[in-house]
Amino acid sequence: MILAVMRLRPARVVERLGFILPIAVLVAARTVLNYRSWGSLVTGPHAHAGEWPGLAETTRIAATRFAGLLLDQEFGLLVYAPLFVLAAAGFVVLARSRPAIPRAALAIISCYLLTIILPMTNVQGWTGGWSPAARFLAPIVPLLGIAVAAAMPVLPRSLLVVIIALQIVIDAYAWQHPKNLWNDGDGVAAACARGGVPVCRYLPSFTGRYR
Repeated sequence: MILAVMRLRPARVVERLGFILPIAVLVAARTVLNYRSWGSLVTGPHAHAGEWPGLAETTRIAATRFAGLLLDQEFGLLVYAPLFVLAAAGFVVLARSRPAIPRAALAIISCYLLTIILPMTNVQGWTGGWSPAARFLAPIVPLLGIAVAAAMPVLPRSLLVVIIALQIVIDAYAWQHPKNLWNDGDGVAAACARGGVPVCRYLPSFTGRYR
């Protein structure tokens, strides 16, 4: 919202209000409902600050959670959607041609990820519980998608064919076995436990640490 307001500075007051007021209504509604439910304007049983465990422990927890969000066999984004590995190259491409886009996108992504990986802001853990993979990364997937689209025209076609083919295979498997997208958080992906996927023994698990 801050980035949008900065972009709207040259706009007329009525245009700025047209953007801000609907968001203010949603925030007010959320605040009222939270107060009626929990007696607090912001926090509740499932949304409250955690304790500061020290710099070294915070760093370990954050690093483990970040690695898990990307690579864990149950909840890692790149394990189930390797297409998003192209986002890294896409942000480089955008930085050279339209630098304002990656700056804004990476600012939002970074702020969001910090709330997920830091134990002070996320006491519930990073896995999302019994859920499909990368549940907590769903809000930033559209921003990653912009970078993926930017990377495709400039990367070697052979690399794109491999990654897209792998994604199609994973999607076809998930379409045929949708229940295997729902993981129990026990360190073994449902596709490995029930589906017998042969690559499972090569996939890491981070769910036993700093959930």
